[in-house]
Amino acid sequence: TIDHGSFLNDEAISILKITRNTFYVPTLYTSDVISESGVKNGIPQSQIERELYVRNAQTNGFKNALLAGIPIGFGTDSGVIPHGDNAHEMEVRARYGEKPMSILVSATSLNAKIIGWEDKIGSVEVGKWADLIAVTGNPLKDIKEMQRVRFVMKNGEVYLDEKGFSVGYGHKLSEEELKRYPPGTSVPQSQLDSWLEEDLESSYTAAQTQANSLSRFHELDATQRA
Repeated sequence: TIDHGSFLNDEAISILKITRNTFYVPTLYTSDVISESGVKNGIPQSQIERELYVRNAQTNGFKNALLAGIPIGFGTDSGVIPHGDNAHEMEVRARYGEKPMSILVSATSLNAKIIGWEDKIGSVEVGKWADLIAVTGNPLKDIKEMQRVRFVMKNGEVYLDEKGFSVGYGHKLSEEELKRYPPGTSVPQSQLDSWLEEDLESSYTAAQTQANSLSRFHELDATQRA
């Protein structure tokens, strides 16, 4: 993938038009976040000013890619933007002229093709993972509906019900927790925050353990080669 593609030009677009397995994946919402919240988030003024220049080039590249009709993947650069605000990328792409259906296809079946998982995800078909969401209205009429998710199913398991009550931000509930908070139950925000903190800590510990193991492997490998 050509991630970000901030300086995508006509030459790059012409090359992408004749390639089969290389895809342009812009991340446009980052410019909004940096310009609107950069100072508050501690981003240096020089970086904020640079972003104004990048935004113009990035926007023009995206519009030209649309006109050329090349496949455009969906990315968010989460980490720069707040996690959970990913769907704002759809709103920005619509602002720059992309049709809602094209945006939804980009974020689902096209992205599945890009990562080589089209046999598992990306469309609602028998045999694929049951990863589904529902929103309050029709995103083909207003793409901002994708920011109003009211139902989430991951691999057949419901994490957010049709009433909008979360059952844990993807937290795997224990038997005791399921008895206390069965599907459809409103969970206190304090409990959700506690689960989120536990899961983040668990993920960090697992990642740190893996990194330490990898580092140790490289040390042993270097010793053996020496």
